[in-house]
Amino acid sequence: MMKLKKLFFLQMVLLLSGVILFTSCGTQQRKKDKGTPSTGSTSEILVASGGTLWESYVGDSIRSFLKQPYQVLPQREPSYQVAHIPNKDLNKDIFRTHHNILIINTDTAIEKPFVRTRKNRYSNPQQIIEMNANDWHAFLKLWNKNKKTVKHKFDQNELKRLNNTFSHFRDIKIINKLMEKHDLTLTVPESFYIAKNNDQFIWLRKETKEISQGIIIFYHDYTDTLSFDRERIMWKLDSITKRHIPGPSKGSYMALEREFKPPIAQEVSFNGKYAMQLRGLWKTENDFMGGPFVSYTLVDERKNRLVTAYGYVYAPKDDKRNFTRQVDAILHALRFKEKQKE
Repeated sequence: MMKLKKLFFLQMVLLLSGVILFTSCGTQQRKKDKGTPSTGSTSEILVASGGTLWESYVGDSIRSFLKQPYQVLPQREPSYQVAHIPNKDLNKDIFRTHHNILIINTDTAIEKPFVRTRKNRYSNPQQIIEMNANDWHAFLKLWNKNKKTVKHKFDQNELKRLNNTFSHFRDIKIINKLMEKHDLTLTVPESFYIAKNNDQFIWLRKETKEISQGIIIFYHDYTDTLSFDRERIMWKLDSITKRHIPGPSKGSYMALEREFKPPIAQEVSFNGKYAMQLRGLWKTENDFMGGPFVSYTLVDERKNRLVTAYGYVYAPKDDKRNFTRQVDAILHALRFKEKQKE
């Protein structure tokens, strides 16, 4: 377990290494606005700047990074839609309650470039990131060194916002069943149902005429850090889906797509725990269905078990980014039963 904690520490160091200066002002949020629901569409960021910065190379650099392709989808879709307003318009309620706001300030009076973050200042959940520099040259340096962390903060807020929405429509019966049988819980929306609930395996589904979304959770004893090897996780996923997730035709079953777009593995912090994330595509062996998936593999230390939570989307006629973010948000609600205090 010590090796696992060292891996987690290294991963967090790498995540934060690009930051020049992040100061948090979350404690200064306005209490009167704290309960106001945040506004804006899913996967949208509002950028506020002054002058002609947005029409310059600065704006091009911000747009190209925030609108980079979302990983990993069958067709190209941007990570975010980016809307722009002048800084002065942030005084308007219609804009300042947006859930993701990036503010760009350039002023010769600014002595040292810095980044300031604020949570839930005008609405909840809300992530405001303010980037300050004395000219556009200094701003670009600040942006290039901090942009990955900026996007990560917006990513986390996007998941939190979706989960807040799901919490208002959660299925208490499913939540209780998962805790009773598996010592874990999810914020499962009422639109999902339990397809399978066996020993060490759970399959939750949402089925409509247009789309299908699913959550799969399985676990087994944790042995060592080799359990986080990408190939091992992929092999285990394939063995589980072949056994439990049949396709529409005889002899068909769900499997990972390994040739067209091989899954991408990344070490991440998952609710404060070290985890291996996989993003990729799934397919149906002996049939023609497929779509995107995201999974997380982590250790439940109290029970010394390795848990993999896997979410998938099937939406042949629709864009898939927001549906994938939805299952990702549900996965991020995963919690294990806590050790009872003596």
